[in-house]
Amino acid sequence: MAATKKPTTKKSAAKKPAAKKTTSARKTPAKTATSRTVHTVKKATPAAKAESRSLRLQKESEKFMSVRFNRETLYWVILGAIVILFTLWIMQLQSDISDLYDQIEVANAMSDEADTRLMIKSQEK
Repeated sequence: MAATKKPTTKKSAAKKPAAKKTTSARKTPAKTATSRTVHTVKKATPAAKAESRSLRLQKESEKFMSVRFNRETLYWVILGAIVILFTLWIMQLQSDISDLYDQIEVANAMSDEADTRLMIKSQEK
């Protein structure tokens, strides 16, 4: 009952035609053999559907230009006050520096005037 197997002959693989050379400046990197990875597709859950519903346009519950005092309003008022106080402080510093320069100029002018008087007196003698 031993059946004899027919000898198998190996056929040579069919040769592929040579690839055409591309003249484009963009070259694709050579592909390397990679192992296959299996990607699983997750179906959307009801929670994800609920999130997408929240992106729909909703009717406004209050007017856009309504005035309401809340925590953010307090933050902006405090920040505005800090900015105004900082600006006033810088203006005061600039005024003080300007006064100091004026005093220095007056002192220099007085010393120059005293020097010229001394020179004139020394030349007269």
